[in-house]
Amino acid sequence: MREVGYVELGGSKTSRADRVEQMRTYHYNDVSADRQVVAAVQAMEAILAEHVAGHPDCVVKVNDVAGGLALYKPGVSEPQVLYSSEV
Repeated sequence: MREVGYVELGGSKTSRADRVEQMRTYHYNDVSADRQVVAAVQAMEAILAEHVAGHPDCVVKVNDVAGGLALYKPGVSEPQVLYSSEV
């Protein structure tokens, strides 16, 4: 939150872009790993939802030929694509 305050209120509006660039240099502000975390959560939610619906033992493959997140159900040849872009 401190960084947001600095960017938004830490100077003139014309120097805001400079403050944003400064904040991007800090490793703890790097959100590149968030994509993988979101994908893992989405995969687990899909697996659990299928299990509750009576379809246990599903598997989600990441960056599969079918898509970025592909849910495979036992006995079903075609996967359900949860996310089509690469993760």
